[in-house]
Amino acid sequence: MKLKFVESLVFDTILIYNVTKENASKRDIKCDSYGGDKMAYIKKKKITFPKANNQHLGLVDIGGVGEIVYKVVKFKDYDYDDQANIVDKGIKGKIIYPLDPYEAPNLDTDLGLTGKKLIVSLCNLAEEINFKEYHNDVEVASLVMNWCKEYFHPYNIESLYEKYRELERGENDRKYYQEWTDGVFNLNTFIDDLAQLYSVFTYIYAFLECLNGNPEFALNYDKSGHYFHTVPWFADYMARIDVEKYDIDPSWDDITRAIKDSEHSKMHLNTKEEFRKAVVADKANIYKKIENMIPEIKIRLNYDIDRKKCELVANVESIFDICYYSIARLLAANAPSEDPNTDKYSVYDLGESVSFCEVCGRMYIKSGNNQKCCGDEACIRTINRKRQARHRQKLKENK
Repeated sequence: MKLKFVESLVFDTILIYNVTKENASKRDIKCDSYGGDKMAYIKKKKITFPKANNQHLGLVDIGGVGEIVYKVVKFKDYDYDDQANIVDKGIKGKIIYPLDPYEAPNLDTDLGLTGKKLIVSLCNLAEEINFKEYHNDVEVASLVMNWCKEYFHPYNIESLYEKYRELERGENDRKYYQEWTDGVFNLNTFIDDLAQLYSVFTYIYAFLECLNGNPEFALNYDKSGHYFHTVPWFADYMARIDVEKYDIDPSWDDITRAIKDSEHSKMHLNTKEEFRKAVVADKANIYKKIENMIPEIKIRLNYDIDRKKCELVANVESIFDICYYSIARLLAANAPSEDPNTDKYSVYDLGESVSFCEVCGRMYIKSGNNQKCCGDEACIRTINRKRQARHRQKLKENK
């Protein structure tokens, strides 16, 4: 993971000004039709400010970076255009945009969603789009729009949040400041970003599961879909080439030696345990590969005027920034040990335990060790029926 560290305490410092009676300066006093100042205007109009949960980064936290607290921009509804061509705005192709461009998004939503849960929701969206029954572009756009309505807007999070927070401070003519292009994003760009995130996180998950002694997910990692394919990262560990011992003539050149090696070689398909050991033996190289797969994570200085502290904060502009930041913390907390013993299982704390539903196959965050499904009512009923059937069978056998 690449962290863009700040070398100067004055670099990229942002002063966040809060409108209060104590810090309102002359230039912040705004007269309205009621003849009062800004505070009176806010009180009269009953304007509520968005809950700005600023991200605080403590360098003593896991791996040098702390848990991210991100901002939320949530539009009420979206629409889809598969043939957009707006030259002056640089908008072209398949786009998703807010249905009412002049309806302000909700900034007060507190989803209580951790980075890990956000990743899981996006991986499930990728599974639905790419590996389930085939969807056309309109259906895919509908799935993406539904995700955005359930969770939040995927791009330009920081800039949109700051823009609409300013508008919430009492501007009379909202339309003068808003643009109909606010919230527009390209469907293909979203699919590409989603594919990369899915590939990276599932690769990390499979790798850490191998280290924990569970190679099944890595063995079945390679999948082909409608829009993208997972890269067969674990294919090299499925088999090995064994070369039988034979007499070597010192006069052989390199080409002859290679031919003789080939004649005395045979492929051995690894067992599940041999596969796991091969992955564990190469863990340092795999970890380095994963590190290079993660995009640059940018951080900046932020001065919080209320707390009178200058802190390093993550620069978040998309949901994928949040996900990669969370993955970086996961990797920092779970660097592979130097123990070369492939027979010894390691214990890697994944924090919120990720698992897959035994019924529908969706990824989910486990709430208990005995949880077997994602929590969907249909899946719960199926699991309960299976348990009852096993119980009846056991009673029958014990008679």
